[in-house]
Amino acid sequence: MRSGPVLSLTLLLLASCSSEPAGAGPDAGPAPDLAPRPAGRELGTPRPEGTPPADLPAPKGGATCAGAEPLALAGGSLLIAGDTFGGTNEFGDAIRCDDLMGGWAGPQLYYRVALPGGKTHKVTVTPKDGDLALYAFPAGTSCDAASLNAACKGHSHDTPDLTGYGKRAEAILLEIPAGPAQDWILVVDSYSELQAGAFTLAVEAWTKPGNTTCANAAPLPLGTTVDAETIGAGNEHGGITCGEKPAKAGDPVTPFLGPQLYYQVGLVAGAAYRIQLKPSFDARLYVFSGGCAEASIQASCAGGGGAHTKVSMGSAVDLVFTPAVSGSHTIAVDSTAPPLYGSFSLGVHPHNLAALTAPLSLDFEATGGGLVGSGDWEWGPIAFKPGPACQTGSKTFGVAPPSGHSGKGVWGTVLNDCYNALNNASKVDDQNVICTNQSPSDDSILKLKVAIPASWTSATLSYWSWEDVNSPFDWAEIRVNNKVAYQLCEAKYVAPTGWVQRTLDLSPYLSSKTLEIGFHFMASAFVNYAGWYLDDLAITGS
Repeated sequence: MRSGPVLSLTLLLLASCSSEPAGAGPDAGPAPDLAPRPAGRELGTPRPEGTPPADLPAPKGGATCAGAEPLALAGGSLLIAGDTFGGTNEFGDAIRCDDLMGGWAGPQLYYRVALPGGKTHKVTVTPKDGDLALYAFPAGTSCDAASLNAACKGHSHDTPDLTGYGKRAEAILLEIPAGPAQDWILVVDSYSELQAGAFTLAVEAWTKPGNTTCANAAPLPLGTTVDAETIGAGNEHGGITCGEKPAKAGDPVTPFLGPQLYYQVGLVAGAAYRIQLKPSFDARLYVFSGGCAEASIQASCAGGGGAHTKVSMGSAVDLVFTPAVSGSHTIAVDSTAPPLYGSFSLGVHPHNLAALTAPLSLDFEATGGGLVGSGDWEWGPIAFKPGPACQTGSKTFGVAPPSGHSGKGVWGTVLNDCYNALNNASKVDDQNVICTNQSPSDDSILKLKVAIPASWTSATLSYWSWEDVNSPFDWAEIRVNNKVAYQLCEAKYVAPTGWVQRTLDLSPYLSSKTLEIGFHFMASAFVNYAGWYLDDLAITGS
């Protein structure tokens, strides 16, 4: 399952040696962005949320390796509820399973199950709260730390957690050779005593998907969404980077070494499309054409007729792509290391942007005004409530507007929570703010298209802005016909105290009487604030 562990661990650990703050630029692998995990709730306090459904069976679970709770498959599967909170920790932090995130120091539960031969079984633990890991080993293994570490190697998963919140589903595959059933011990462990919690544990038969190679890409009809998972998919090519740049000069660039799935879609040259991805793991999304050879894919997704973007776990990102040629294009859902796999939703939709006519004045009360947002941009009424995206460790961030500048309707980067850690803010180098947008296509973008009267020789964009941005790591800019016209790029964070009106002279761009204006927002994988909010936008001129 963990093919090439020495290579992947070396790349991740090399990246983690960087002195650059997490989230300061394009990552060279997942390790630099690992946030400290939160301390968790105090022992003895009530569970705040997430108790498993009462109708699921809830075996007690064995507190020791030798006393594993027996389970039985029914119809080839099982689904139970459990809770490691208040349990015991048998081996301290000695169990690692050769996993990058190993060394689990919290309480664990052991289950014993007979798995039929000649099949591959997927085991999934889904936390309801807490930060949990999953590993397994054959039932005949001696119950000492050294033996368990040798036996569970390649049969463990603990998602490298960029947010520090836990609550990530973990899954492993157990392939049982043809022949009699084998007894395996399944272990649900906790990152620490205070990060124990409730969970569901599932076992089910698994079949490898057919689209694990470029040549066997699955068809993806335009306008549809597919749900899938990359677990067990394998890595076809070892040198794909899509032109990503290192976080700092001299740092290595991590190739996409994780498992991937491929999809094929027919696109029309010159038309814009939104390729939407929401993964449960830190993913790479890229689109390409021209063949399945590694060199061909690399050249295309690096900008030669294709595109790519990074997508952080739990985030939903739209890659806006305009193909240069009509025909079949291939989309890959990938990651940078073998342990980075999981479930995702993927869809491709036309990106229609209707032209508005100047002069115009938009208050965003009844509608979004004809603007189209991708990534974190959302429209609606303000009702901000700090959620998990606003939390890093024990700290909560986010100074949001109490209301819109006029009324309640606004556009915002995640309207009623902090923006996501999209890790697309490539702008800090050795502490010097440089504000260089290396990959505009992976930004969160709010766009409008405006037809300018032929008689106008001057025009002005005005809008009211609320800016709670984690400077200098996160930043924003406005592009007019894809040219940078304004940048919100501060040397340090200053909390907003109210709405501010900003204006932008559009006169230099009036050689074209149709203007496409984009509000681009870039976020690191570091600390998230309330974000960028816009209200009462107008375009005037003469």
